[in-house]
Formats: sequence, structure tokens, C-alpha cells
Amino acid sequence: MGLERLRAMTILGDKLSATTLQNGQSCQSPQRIGITLVETLIAIVIFLIVCGGVFYLLRGAQSTQELSTARATASKEAEISVRQLERDIVSAKKGTFSYSTTSIQLKKPVGNNIISVNYSFSPPNLEREENGQSAILTNHLKELKISEGTTAGSVTATGTYILELTTLVLAKGSGSPQEHKQTILVVIKEESDAVKDPRFRPSTDVVNNY
Repeated sequence: MGLERLRAMTILGDKLSATTLQNGQSCQSPQRIGITLVETLIAIVIFLIVCGGVFYLLRGAQSTQELSTARATASKEAEISVRQLERDIVSAKKGTFSYSTTSIQLKKPVGNNIISVNYSFSPPNLEREENGQSAILTNHLKELKISEGTTAGSVTATGTYILELTTLVLAKGSGSPQEHKQTILVVIKEESDAVKDPRFRPSTDVVNNY
């Protein structure tokens, strides 16, 4: 009788343990598969921040390049224009050079011929005409000033002129203006005083009076 009761109690305990284990397993949460919406949003935000930083760096480099290109263009066109003006004015025939606020006229020898050279400047264009053939030296002209040169005693020097040329180029993209100003002193060879201006004196004269 006692053995039967003990056996019955053992069987009942095994059944209770099995039931408890089964219930415990059923209460466990299943393993997660994939990512949540919050994780997706965080990843998107991080990606946008990184992309914004890269874009800012690239835009800064591009802006610097555009400014450098604009400055180089302004400098180059000013140099070309000033040097062409200098060559023409230096070789002008005596008494043929004249200028106004918008134009320059002169005549100079080319071989055995005398040709006419005219400049017209109305910002942003500086145009040169030689014997009916015209060419634009720059289309970024801001200002061109011409004045008579003076000596140390503020006396007007014959055949001496001061040219002040300014070019202005807008940088692509930002539109930032880049200026370049160039000033030179030009002397008309045939109108200069050979004694006062040794640049046009014969080499033998310079040697003899050294």
C-alpha cells in the first residue's frame, strides 16, 4: 500500500515538472529577425551627416578653384592688354598720339609703311583696330586711365604717359569679383629727350658718356 502511494506521487511529480518546463519554454520571447525602424532611422541620419560633410569639403575646394581661375584670368588679360598698349605707344610717330576717356589713336611705322592703330574702350570691352582689322584684347575691362607723366619736379615729361588698367572677372558659381590692376609708365620714343631718357640712346653714346 505504501509503495503504491509513493509510486503514484513520483509519477505525479514527473508530470508537474514536464508541464512546468513546457510552460516556461512557451513564455520565452522568440529570437529577433532583421532590424527595427529606430535602427533604420539612426542609420539614415548618420549617412546624411557624413554626406553633408563630404559635400561641404568638396564645395569648398571647388569654390577655391573658381576664385583662383578668376584671379588668373584677370591678371593674364590685364598683362596682355597693357603690353600691347605699351608696344604701340612706344613706337608711335611723333605728333600722332592722342587719347580721350574712351579711345586712343596713333600711327606707327611697320616696315616701310605707316599704319593707323585705334583703341576703343567701353567696359567691359577693350578693342584694338589696326588698318581696319579689329580684335578684342579683353572683355573684362573695368577701367582704363591715361595721364601725362611728370618728372620729379612735377613737370610734365614730353612723350611720357601713365597707363592704369583694371580688369574684373566674376568667379564662376559664387560670383565673387576678382580684380587686377596694372600700372605702367610709357614713353614715346620719337618724342622723348634722348639725353634725359637713356633707354633710347645709342649704345655708343651711352659708352662714351659713362
